[in-house]
Amino acid sequence: MQKNADPLSAFDYIMPTSAYTTHPSMDELSEHRDRIVDGPDGDERIAAHVAGCLTCQETMVFLKRLAADVAALPSWLALVRPLTIARAVPVRSLDGNTVDLRTSLQGPVTVVAFLSRFCAPAIEVIPDLQRLATRLGQHGVRTVAIFDETSSSAELSAFLRKHHVSLPVLLDHDKSASNAFQQWGTPYFYVVDGLGRIMSEPTSEVDQLLVNADAVRVSAAFK
Repeated sequence: MQKNADPLSAFDYIMPTSAYTTHPSMDELSEHRDRIVDGPDGDERIAAHVAGCLTCQETMVFLKRLAADVAALPSWLALVRPLTIARAVPVRSLDGNTVDLRTSLQGPVTVVAFLSRFCAPAIEVIPDLQRLATRLGQHGVRTVAIFDETSSSAELSAFLRKHHVSLPVLLDHDKSASNAFQQWGTPYFYVVDGLGRIMSEPTSEVDQLLVNADAVRVSAAFK
């Protein structure tokens, strides 16, 4: 690493000072970020930047621009309409009856977990999902498991017993649930509000699911 890096030249490589007079767009910032990594001596320039090559004035201009972009986010988010489960979604219960998935989504917040007994990652996540469901249940959040099965069977029952699945289980016998959520894989977790709106991006991580569910739960509490 260069010990006597020129602060101005290092900064100009990251983002030319003259560019700040026009307040760079986020695309421009991204382009210059890529130049740090892809350009010559990328490691040295990153280190020089982190070490504090920016002057106070340059840093303040950068932060003001970033703050303006962040402040604009709510207006962009307002244009995003969440997917809503508006129509009947036929699924099967373990006793063989066909029911509408929407009847399981009537609480203020519901976690919908798509699982499969033939998917190793889905099987591995079941214990953590069970613990999370218990925790969320204490705050009024329900968790429903949807398995990729055409009908109940002795094999499925044995699987649920083996893995101590105590969640309400529904079967996506004709892929109606997958179609409704526009998803095709396991494990995937969604958070649905009391209006049937899918309020989070799908995730396969239980930790992220907790963050998503808590965010929707807290938001619903203030409405």
